[in-house]
Amino acid sequence: MASRWVRRGARATLVATVVALAATTPATADAESRVDYDGQATAFQAEGLTLTLFPADADVPEPFNTLPMPPEQTVHLTPEQLGVPSRVGHADFRGVDEPAGLPDNPLITGGGFRAASTSHNGTVVSEAVIGHLEIADGALSVENLVARCIGDREKIDLEAPVGSLTGSGIQEDSSIELEPNTDVPVPGLGSVRWNHQITDQKTFGAVSNLVVTLDTDLDADVLQQFPEAMRAFEDTVKQLLAEVRNAGEDAGFPPVPADPDALSAQQAYDELGSLLSQLPTDQVPDLNNVLRLSGSITLSDATCSQKVVDKPNNDQTPPPDRNQPPPGEGPPAAGPHEPPLADTGASRWGPRATWAGMGALIAGGGALLLLRKGRDPDAD
Repeated sequence: MASRWVRRGARATLVATVVALAATTPATADAESRVDYDGQATAFQAEGLTLTLFPADADVPEPFNTLPMPPEQTVHLTPEQLGVPSRVGHADFRGVDEPAGLPDNPLITGGGFRAASTSHNGTVVSEAVIGHLEIADGALSVENLVARCIGDREKIDLEAPVGSLTGSGIQEDSSIELEPNTDVPVPGLGSVRWNHQITDQKTFGAVSNLVVTLDTDLDADVLQQFPEAMRAFEDTVKQLLAEVRNAGEDAGFPPVPADPDALSAQQAYDELGSLLSQLPTDQVPDLNNVLRLSGSITLSDATCSQKVVDKPNNDQTPPPDRNQPPPGEGPPAAGPHEPPLADTGASRWGPRATWAGMGALIAGGGALLLLRKGRDPDAD
């Protein structure tokens, strides 16, 4: 009979324990959470580019400065029309691309472009890499350019390392001095902006290693490699040849044997090239500024985002507007947008479970004593 009362007491203790744990254990949806990741990476991206023939501020040498120069003409071309892809080396989350290079073109050459945006062990990494790149016949040369965005559930880190950055207009054995988020002039190219960042440090980040603003003079022979530009400037080139022919050799010009109006577009450009090649060699480079290239190119760009979901009252603050003013030279946390992630502090359920267990033992022991006290003494 004694064993029966012991069994009753044990069952009472078990029931009290189950009830206590049920009252103190959080719901599954509240105890568990996951992080939604997203991102992308692009090694090379070109915007629309503009070619300008005979810019209004061009300073042409003799004897061309004695002629009534044709009016400034501009033509807006897509990167593809200039022989440059609009994007090379790109990956959306979750993906990794194959290493790639630029096709042959007279403006920009390069290779070793690759990009990846993946997650592993609770960390998202978007990374874009350029092995080597050269713009405008060496006006800018870069090696090992990287943009990296990393999210580890708690924070966002942005990195923009540069292996080397040189240019033909820079003194030998010198490099271009860079400052974060600052436009730095590059002779013969335009300017570059390094380490352009937008981030709230916790849920969203975007970094561009170099944003190149092109404003550079090109050799007139480059026109012959761009059919779209040839057609756009055909009449202007023929007009210039007619002016040279009318001025004649007495004005210091080489002869123009054919009637410019009877020439095809290719013949007109060939005649212009022949004309320029007969000028004194110290004047030929000065003629480069009759053709100007402008536009924007982004080299190594990466974005990533992370958002905790399945948590009550989770902050749903959207990522910051990419068009908002960029942060200053200091750490990128200075912005006013800092939406918090879900609470990552120590859980309160551990202490609660301890007190619940102690309560269950006390309740069970009390139940056993009451049962034994109330039983019939003769029942043994």
